[in-house]
Amino acid sequence: MQTLLQDLQLALRALRKSPGFTAIALLTLTVGIGANSAIFSVVNAVLLRPLPYPGSERIVRVWSIFAKRDMAAGGAAEGEYLDYKRLCRSFADLAVFIDAGANLTGDGEPERVPVTFTSAGLFPVLGVKPALGTVFTAAEDKPKGPPVVVISHALWQRRYGGDPRIVGRPLVLNNRGTVVLGVMPEGFSFPGKTELWLPLQVDPNDLTPRERHYLGLIARLKPGVSLAQAQADIGAVAARFGESDPVLYAPESGWGVRLVPMLDEVVGDTRPRLLILLAAVGLVLLIACANVANLLLARAQDREKELSIRLALGARRADLVRQSLVEGVVLALAGGALGLLLAHLGLAALLAVSPDPIPRAAEIGLDWRVVAWTLGLSLATGLALGMVPVLRAARPDLQSALKEGGGKATVGAGQQRFRRILVGVEVGITLVLLIFAGLMIKSFQRLRGVDPGFRSGRLLTMQLTVTRAQAAGDPQVGHFYEQLVEHLGALPGIEGAAAVSYLPLSGGQNTTETIGFEGQVYTEGQPLPEIESRFIDYRYFRTLGIKPLAGREFSASDTGSTPRVVILDRVLARRLFPDRDPAGRRVKVGPPHNGNPSPWLTVVGVVPEIKQLSLTAEARGVLYYPQMQRPQRAQYLVLRTRSADPLTMAGPVRAAILSLNRDQPVADVKSMEDRIVGARSKPRFSMLLFAIFAAVAALLAIVGIYGVVAYSVTHRTHEIGVRMVLGASRGDVFRLMMGQGMAVVLAGLCAGLLVAFWATRVLSNLLFDVTVRDAATFVAVPLLLVAVALAAIVLPVRRALRLDPTVALRYE
Repeated sequence: MQTLLQDLQLALRALRKSPGFTAIALLTLTVGIGANSAIFSVVNAVLLRPLPYPGSERIVRVWSIFAKRDMAAGGAAEGEYLDYKRLCRSFADLAVFIDAGANLTGDGEPERVPVTFTSAGLFPVLGVKPALGTVFTAAEDKPKGPPVVVISHALWQRRYGGDPRIVGRPLVLNNRGTVVLGVMPEGFSFPGKTELWLPLQVDPNDLTPRERHYLGLIARLKPGVSLAQAQADIGAVAARFGESDPVLYAPESGWGVRLVPMLDEVVGDTRPRLLILLAAVGLVLLIACANVANLLLARAQDREKELSIRLALGARRADLVRQSLVEGVVLALAGGALGLLLAHLGLAALLAVSPDPIPRAAEIGLDWRVVAWTLGLSLATGLALGMVPVLRAARPDLQSALKEGGGKATVGAGQQRFRRILVGVEVGITLVLLIFAGLMIKSFQRLRGVDPGFRSGRLLTMQLTVTRAQAAGDPQVGHFYEQLVEHLGALPGIEGAAAVSYLPLSGGQNTTETIGFEGQVYTEGQPLPEIESRFIDYRYFRTLGIKPLAGREFSASDTGSTPRVVILDRVLARRLFPDRDPAGRRVKVGPPHNGNPSPWLTVVGVVPEIKQLSLTAEARGVLYYPQMQRPQRAQYLVLRTRSADPLTMAGPVRAAILSLNRDQPVADVKSMEDRIVGARSKPRFSMLLFAIFAAVAALLAIVGIYGVVAYSVTHRTHEIGVRMVLGASRGDVFRLMMGQGMAVVLAGLCAGLLVAFWATRVLSNLLFDVTVRDAATFVAVPLLLVAVALAAIVLPVRRALRLDPTVALRYE
């Protein structure tokens, strides 16, 4: 221990004696280790830390699959859930749920709150107990059961001030009275941002058709049951469904069921992005280590005479090796401590530019795992750095180092070669990161150039839901929205107003199945492709600045008492009527129900396609219905304002809505431009981080190139003088030095290109409209790096060539 303390004192003294070296090395390591700690904090919170439920590793999500149909993975039908619950032996409990919203009135301003209708098994599956009161059980979760509700801790605090007498208190939801049973613990909100949980009350005697896989289904595995065993169990049960419905569960549909661990479900497509970012910051740390290693080699070269004297006076080579390792570890631990501080500050900035939301964002922070990661990373870095000068320190040339007048030690060929290799590695890694960043930037630019299909400027959007109790029937819902849109359109500052069931880029959709056009033969059991549908006010296209390509828009005369009409977008029109004008044609939507044929719908117009689900999703075709013929309780309002900032009209619009119905809440108020920015948030986040890491890597690499060349030139000043005295021109020496410097850079570029050509495959799912081997990027990035490297080499070489040859000859 005494020896270690002495080594520690010597290391600290040596670092204090070289403040310039210490500052540069610490700054470099701080950036490298801090970036790694920040990204690992996110990886730890999102991917590694268990979900905040007891035994969360045994919770799974259940998905229904129709692999051979044009259908996405879905949830469960009511009948399937009851069969799973009755027949599966691998689950301790199952639960179904469906997200919705409710109008909460009384006790303050009306508010639209996210709710979840769920079976009583949800809370046992998650293993969560209420902080106050109780949760509903099978006694309440039955047909015509009592109206009860469980509320979130956040809603309890925000709306009711944490009133301890909340249990038993009546609430008004959708104009119906309910009673609060309990309050969930702080931070609990499943799924999503749910604030209220109500019993689903599935009626076994009145089940919805099994075609409707609208329920989310989760389960908790019994202790000792593996995921594979549970998958086999539920698969065997699902295989029997075809006995009762051979059409729906036909083999040609590819029917099946899949279990997904809940953590994988929560993380989703965030996992590959985070792992790629973690690999990227790892490469940044490698570059930082290469830079510090070069600094340590240069410092060991300058201290060679000191070390030789110590060996001559009896010091053991093992002592020098140990001291070098201690010095490297001290340097890295100091960089790690500063890196943790940088990570703490950087996380706030990282979350500020992150997509909304990063899964489990509230859990991101510096915990013991992050500290342990940083400590381990620092120790490994320190040992690696301490080993760099060990070979040189352990076997110095005593005779040459101790010669009289030997002010500067010569630089061995092996050491020069090793330092050049380090620079080549830096260049190669930097090239890989720059190519990654270049691809991400180009992809994001392509995404920014995507036309959403409408004029998004000056549009204000918000969501309304008219509760059933506020309208005696669907026609009254339609008349309410008609009156509301007329009223809002007449407000000062509003140029136009309309309503739509789902906004563009909202991710929501009304989905149906089309039989096709008049004259097409429908076969019973025929798989039907999915299409998207929207229910719109007749002023919708005009408000969005969209003009019909053929036919007409809807009009005020398209009401429930007139013939049914629809409008197709261009994609669906080409799909159904590739060789003829769709206007005037008739289509049917949906299969026959209970033996009753679907009504005919007349196509009155064709409009351009609009990006409905996302900016990158391929359009599948959209069918538009007039809102007055198919009234929908939940609608988004779209208002074109005269103000450049549409949010300035949010207050007057809200007041106008309340003037028509004082209990009508308004939710999700945003400008359309903000929604488009949100649609680009994930690729923007990835692009921005890659660009930052690549820029840091490039800066470190250029500093490394400059440092190695400058050091080499300094130690070869005498050689340069000899060459010039013997007849070499300054141009000859310049070309020699430049050639040697660029040889290292070009070697690193070649290696980096080979690695990048293979490694960019991991970006295939993150790029939009750009190939992973985009030729322009693979040409432009190396050229840019060559240009910058040339500048880093030219500066020290030109400075050396300005010396007088006679002065250079005397240089030591």
